[in-house]
Amino acid sequence: MQDGQVRLACPPLEPSARAAAPLAKIPEDDSVQQLSLVVNVAIALPYEVCHSGAVTVTASSVDTVASIKEKVCALEQIPFVEHTLSLGDKLLDDGETLARCGVGAASALDFWVRASEDALAHQMAAILRSRGPLSKADLDDLFSCRHGLGASGALKTLGWGEKLLPFLQRHPLFSVTSGCVALAPDAMPPPPPEPAANRRFLDLHAELRADCPLPKLSDSLDRLAETLASTAFLNIRRVVTGGGLANGTAIRGAVGAKVVLFVEGLPPTGHDRLLPGLASSMSGALADRVEELGAATVEPDGLGGLRVRTSGDLGEVQVLFSPDYACSSDALEALRAQGDAAQHAAAASLVDQKVRFVARQPEGVKAAVRVVKSWREGRRWSCDAARPNDDLLELVVAHTLAQRAPRDLADAVSSVLSVLGRFDELRATWPLASRSYREGDIPKELLKQRPLLLDPVSPLVNVAGPRHFRPEEMIAHARSGACFD
Repeated sequence: MQDGQVRLACPPLEPSARAAAPLAKIPEDDSVQQLSLVVNVAIALPYEVCHSGAVTVTASSVDTVASIKEKVCALEQIPFVEHTLSLGDKLLDDGETLARCGVGAASALDFWVRASEDALAHQMAAILRSRGPLSKADLDDLFSCRHGLGASGALKTLGWGEKLLPFLQRHPLFSVTSGCVALAPDAMPPPPPEPAANRRFLDLHAELRADCPLPKLSDSLDRLAETLASTAFLNIRRVVTGGGLANGTAIRGAVGAKVVLFVEGLPPTGHDRLLPGLASSMSGALADRVEELGAATVEPDGLGGLRVRTSGDLGEVQVLFSPDYACSSDALEALRAQGDAAQHAAAASLVDQKVRFVARQPEGVKAAVRVVKSWREGRRWSCDAARPNDDLLELVVAHTLAQRAPRDLADAVSSVLSVLGRFDELRATWPLASRSYREGDIPKELLKQRPLLLDPVSPLVNVAGPRHFRPEEMIAHARSGACFD
């Protein structure tokens, strides 16, 4: 700097007489191939194998098998780390590239995931080992950061409806104290389940699902319901379908379909005297329209309803009658005045609530319901009163598995059969979140009954009551310990 002007401190360097060599172009590796892979995803849940469809993954031939697994897990939000990727019958090693495994543009890959509570527990235990004790919320969040889905969501995937805190409290790997989750000192993990034992139940459940075409049967039931409503001499306000077909637990040979006709002008009480005569009149009126109903016979059931024996896969359909109450509280008030007829009346007037109760059960619970119904169909019963009906089995399964989440479908069915084997001691009530009434609505005399299986939609009904069910044969069958003949 001189006199306010900036000058070069030294003369500029002369440009080199020799031109700089041009940059060399890096040759592209023609062996690297861009791929668009179709990966078929199957998740082995504790109660069934779920084929979630195919996903398309963009990759290159030099990508590793492990990276493809990570991409599939991210796309499908799969939090479980026990998985395999295969090309045909060949299992692919995580460290190998796609090219070395023979994966090309036209290859179809199969991604198999095993979802289990033990895998979930060990993944959470790994977080606790690296981070130390955590709150349930922090553990849930860290699990989500590491695996793409929170531990609560992963637990929901298992299909038993269990919440994260009860799971942590019961699992031997963990200790929960004052809201803090830590690894249990010297805890030994439970022995892994025997795959072959659960495989029979998974195969049976898959067969039950495949053999029961629910959409077709639902259409048949809807047509039957419409025909009943249009041919009846009564003023039908609305028609509701119920039973296993409506709640999603039907199996072939035991569809358990119901149709409830809500009749305008039907008195709210006195059903035990009125409905048997009404059913007899309806049976006579429908006698000439059996073919139109797609039925073989129509006859009164002796309790104020009809038995419609269809000639197709629907089997026997129970038809019930009910007043069209303004709301469920009005229905409960009317039921309270029914006395001993409350159970049959509740099955009709509260059919909507009962369908919703079973339909919202976790998928694993509904799988267990189907298998237990199959168990019932494989036994011999001396009479209808000795055969447990669908309502009873559905509620026993739901209540049993709500007390303790099973490890897999085999464990679920074993737990239910254990309860059925001690059915004479049963006392099953429902927490407020599950039932449709207050604690004070339950008659005190009803709570003294044994066995007791309270209806979750009516506080006046013991589904296990002696009026229509004799449990001795069921207890004997359940105690035999045989699920498969």
